[in-house]
Amino acid sequence: MKTKNYIKNFKRIVKMPAVVFFLFAVNTAFAQDKIALGGSVTSQTTGSGFGSSVSPSLVLSLGRNSVTAGMNFQNLHHNLSGIRGKYEFILNPEENSELFLFYDVAYHYGAYFAKNTVAWETFISPENKNYFNGVKLRAVEQHIGFGINIRIWNKLKIFGAAGAGFYNTLDKEKYASNIFQYRELNGCTIMLMAGIKFNLKRIK
Repeated sequence: MKTKNYIKNFKRIVKMPAVVFFLFAVNTAFAQDKIALGGSVTSQTTGSGFGSSVSPSLVLSLGRNSVTAGMNFQNLHHNLSGIRGKYEFILNPEENSELFLFYDVAYHYGAYFAKNTVAWETFISPENKNYFNGVKLRAVEQHIGFGINIRIWNKLKIFGAAGAGFYNTLDKEKYASNIFQYRELNGCTIMLMAGIKFNLKRIK
């Protein structure tokens, strides 16, 4: 019961994508900063049971703000599992080391289990090993956190970040038979990510 209440309260804090993007839109409307189009390649891992993944994305930056949108590929099977978006707010822009806050959301429409998830599920139910290796799930992940950009060239940055959040599995019918004994239907997670960012073109 306490776990359910904790997840419910945490969702109230994290689950505000509409508010986040509304604030970005308002800031964009009134800001006088330059607008730039760029790209990023991010490697991330979370506690959702899907393992590590890579996301090549487009980045729209305006002053302290940036919005990222791209695809999500799982490292284990090299499959396209879904899409991923991110909002960032830089606390100290134009410095060689920039601290930022972020909100990250991912929608998986076909994600495999990570090796360790398969191993634990198989340990509990060895007769279902083949099923655990091949099953795909739909899920939504959301995280908030902080990170640091390090400028290594005028238009190129490397970054690292950490956050906390939760995941919701959308395929509830696959959990109805109680075949999954290790991975929960929904849960709280942590997120670690690192990657590179680069500006391609100044729009304004």
